[in-house]
Amino acid sequence: MARSESKLDLEPVESLPQLKDKVRGPSNAKIKKLLFTLMDECDAINTKNCMLKEVCLELKKDVRMLERNK
Repeated sequence: MARSESKLDLEPVESLPQLKDKVRGPSNAKIKKLLFTLMDECDAINTKNCMLKEVCLELKKDVRMLERNK
């Protein structure tokens, strides 16, 4: 009999012990789902990081320009 997803399966993982409890004895499909979720989160963080770097570069250019105009 297949186990249905519980509310715990839908909650975000906040700590390593929670992750260990969540993946203890899961099926390959569940592990793949968690892996793809992790990859998506990493991609989102990387994208935000790149955007922040671009904003920082623009701000640095503006600061340099303002310093020159003093």
